[in-house]
Amino acid sequence: MGSGVTAPARLAALAEDIVTQWEGRRHRMRPFLDAPGKAMIVCATREICANLYAAVVALRPGWHCDDLHKGVIKVVYSGTPSDTSPVVDHVRRDSQNAVIKKRLREVDDELEIVIVKDMMLTGYDSPPLHTLYLDRPLKGALLMQTLARVNRTFRGKEDGLLVAYAPLADDLQKALSEYTQQDRESKPLGRDAEEAVALTETLMATLGELLSGFDWKAVLRGGGKRAFLPAVDKTVEYVRAPATPGNQVPDGEETLAARYRKLSGQLARAWAISGGDEHLAKLRPEAQFYEEVRVWMAKYDAAERQARGEPLPDDIKRLLNQLVAESTASGKVLDIYDAAGMPRPTLTDLTPSFLTQAQQASNPHLAIEALRAMLTEESRRATRGNVVRQRAFSERITELMRSTPTSSSPLRRSLPS
Repeated sequence: MGSGVTAPARLAALAEDIVTQWEGRRHRMRPFLDAPGKAMIVCATREICANLYAAVVALRPGWHCDDLHKGVIKVVYSGTPSDTSPVVDHVRRDSQNAVIKKRLREVDDELEIVIVKDMMLTGYDSPPLHTLYLDRPLKGALLMQTLARVNRTFRGKEDGLLVAYAPLADDLQKALSEYTQQDRESKPLGRDAEEAVALTETLMATLGELLSGFDWKAVLRGGGKRAFLPAVDKTVEYVRAPATPGNQVPDGEETLAARYRKLSGQLARAWAISGGDEHLAKLRPEAQFYEEVRVWMAKYDAAERQARGEPLPDDIKRLLNQLVAESTASGKVLDIYDAAGMPRPTLTDLTPSFLTQAQQASNPHLAIEALRAMLTEESRRATRGNVVRQRAFSERITELMRSTPTSSSPLRRSLPS
């Protein structure tokens, strides 16, 4: 039986904490990376590395795979065939370790976690790496270089997260003393967890004030769990509608919609760091609602851009991918006509009176989006095999929908064809 840092009970508790923390962390980072991203666990000895691996896969057996090119978690350290078990179980040739290092650089590879002792702490770069679990003391330049592993910007990732299980405060202060005064004042290591929690709470309160003109919580209370998506739809409509007071501002000033995009994006980043804090547990449902609204706003923003022939920014693409992935995973299909507050139409229904009904729907923007989706699908069926005719039909639909007003103002968006 081991004692201290090598005790089986301690490693079992450490494995459980890391697994729980990582499963939340990778979920919160997915909107920024369009993938779970990567993590590194740094241990004090090779024996601890090997035993921690065993403790993790005992909790998540599906993460293990003997194949070098598969599996969610791997161990990387140097050694020889004469090493004893369990250390020898993870001893590989340099060329084999190079395969694992390469996999950790590839954002779409299923490998998510690598456990190391010394290797990969310096001179190794993996842009998707965003979380570092530190279970050994590090000092000076080695500490700073190790922390730098997770701070590389990549896609929507702007910083990394350090989770320290070993004493770190004194060593960190000494390492920071090597920075210039200007570097120290600019906080090269960013915010601590308490600051991230406080920032999250502030952003939540600010978004609550921003939506004070629309009581989305009343929509939720009135319909239970099934009211979640309708509440999101109505909130998106409120935030984006030109008639909303906060969107009627002089040119050059920030609209309510623009403020929501900015603040909800900041909240998503803050939540990615602090969302696992127990003090924020009561705010999780509200944070999830704000994030869902942000994702659906991105969908309609993308539709507008495509209608204007503009390319989609990478962050919008990632949000759309998130929306598709979550819809597929849940198995739920959102009936956009029901959400818009109008019956599902057919081509024979498209009379002037039906268009008037669409304009007067509870969510007119959604109603027009739904109509364009239906028209586009019908055009594909009618012009299948005739690319020129299909393109002409699609352009005509776009022109028609741009000229179709909603109940409040001219509509300037369309669904992607």
